[in-house]
Amino acid sequence: LEICDKMKLDRPFLLAHSLGCQVAMNIGVAAPARIGGMALLNPVPCLGKPHRMIRPYWFVRFGGWLNDLLDRSPTRKVWRSSLRLLWILWGFTNRISGEEVAHGQRRLKYVDFWAQPQRSARLKEAKVPTLVCWAKDDPMIEEEMLHELSQSLPGGPRLVFATGGHFINKHQAGPIAAAVVDFIALNDMKHAAAGGDGHCL
Repeated sequence: LEICDKMKLDRPFLLAHSLGCQVAMNIGVAAPARIGGMALLNPVPCLGKPHRMIRPYWFVRFGGWLNDLLDRSPTRKVWRSSLRLLWILWGFTNRISGEEVAHGQRRLKYVDFWAQPQRSARLKEAKVPTLVCWAKDDPMIEEEMLHELSQSLPGGPRLVFATGGHFINKHQAGPIAAAVVDFIALNDMKHAAAGGDGHCL
């Protein structure tokens, strides 16, 4: 929100992917009147249990602890290179850096898998327009969990692709971009009709 203030963005539209969707939803909960809506792509569902990519979760927590230890040791470069290869095997782009992987590993250690019901309820109460997209062949998150999450969120388009894996932002970029542009325009019109000003940027 501080960035939005510095850039003088009025009612920005939040676009997030995977674990980043938690950040977008937290912003929506903290300041729903400040945003124009959200588009969540393959969102990590925190519905009381970890999704399949990070089960068993104790192992992921152990990996986070190990990351904290080794990332500050003389073997940091070797550790980051090894961790990066593991993430690439998980399906992440080979353009991902060791620093990005280390940050992601730290984030995974602190995922709150029981936060979503309350978060969804507050987003629904605030009527934050929410578009949700996912692919049926996502190897990291079960489709049933994505469907359950989408039902718990405020109204908006739901785009379900047969293919695209976990990275539909890359493999289904065209249809998603068109849907997001249409969704922003529709919400701008609704906002203007209600007497509001400003635009989703």
